[in-house]
Amino acid sequence: MKAKHVLFVVALIAFLLSNAMGQARFNVIYIEYPPYCFTKNGNPDGYLLTRASSVLRCAKLDFRLVGCPSNRALHEVKTASNTISIGWFKTQEREQFAKYSIPLSQSRPQVAVFLKKNEDGFAGFNSLKDLLSNSNLKIGVIKGHSEGEIVDSIMSNSRDNVILVSAEQVNLMSMLKAGRFDYILLPPEEIQHLLRTSGMNPRDFEKKQLEDIPPGNKRYIIFSNDIEDETIHVINTCIAKSHFER
Repeated sequence: MKAKHVLFVVALIAFLLSNAMGQARFNVIYIEYPPYCFTKNGNPDGYLLTRASSVLRCAKLDFRLVGCPSNRALHEVKTASNTISIGWFKTQEREQFAKYSIPLSQSRPQVAVFLKKNEDGFAGFNSLKDLLSNSNLKIGVIKGHSEGEIVDSIMSNSRDNVILVSAEQVNLMSMLKAGRFDYILLPPEEIQHLLRTSGMNPRDFEKKQLEDIPPGNKRYIIFSNDIEDETIHVINTCIAKSHFER
């Protein structure tokens, strides 16, 4: 009887632990970063958010979507439990406090976007390094965002021509139009969406490829460090079998 009792208790504990693990709810944080993630009519939207939600459902996770400013999102991943965030680039700094999925998507190479009336000022420059080192043109960058390690490294050597702004991605076009800075970097797939949501006339803007901009950055799901590797492995399996394009 004692042996059976012990086995029953062990089985009960295992069941309760398994059940508790299965009931764990994850906060999935997204930032306003159209067309990837944004809030439309009070509801989460965006192709990357839709993609990530599909992956998390495939992994049988219980989760809720929470909109959050970018700096706050990273703080939550760093300090909170059962926290996930969507669409981040991989950097050495972030790898110190977050776990990463395999890539969820890959952007096209960024281009410089500027006002068409200022086009002549960009004519003699073919690289970001040239623009930052040999011109007085200022680039606008959202504070706390990474543009990818290669671009971040180029900008770190020319801080005088980098304007950091406390804003979200949706505000960049209007700030560029208002002259807060001279240009921004965007993947081509973001430009039309930002112009449309900001109500700007596309004819007022021009774009230019820069030779030192690397292939498009990969975007990942990141996890607070308390999330089990087994959970991330299941999520990675769901990403891999989905065969997403870009």
